[in-house]
Amino acid sequence: MSNSFQPTGVNSSGLTALIQNLGRDCTPTQFIREFVKNGFEACQRVGGGRVEVDFNDAIYASTGHYKITFTDSGDGMTSDQMVSLLNNLSATGATNHHKNYGVGAKISALTRNHEGILYESWRDSVGHT
Repeated sequence: MSNSFQPTGVNSSGLTALIQNLGRDCTPTQFIREFVKNGFEACQRVGGGRVEVDFNDAIYASTGHYKITFTDSGDGMTSDQMVSLLNNLSATGATNHHKNYGVGAKISALTRNHEGILYESWRDSVGHT
């Protein structure tokens, strides 16, 4: 997998305010639940697996900043799938009585991580970022 990546393009006209409004309604730690749940769902699609929450020690060693990581052994995504899913701000087929369910990790995390979010995925032994 290449260390260089290109962020996806977003039309910022009005989008920033929408994301901020959605993020304001999220609890401070909602992104943790969202990323872990996404990992569980990815593992369920392959009949089992593992979800880990840790910090990226390479980033800490080079910057002194803690960067949380969510890793799973699920089915992964291709580059095209990542672009499609990450550009869809909020989508879920599930219903739940919990507040903001379905807002998604990208909204709840993006508004709290001004340094950005890096998605890395492996699908069929090929790395995508």
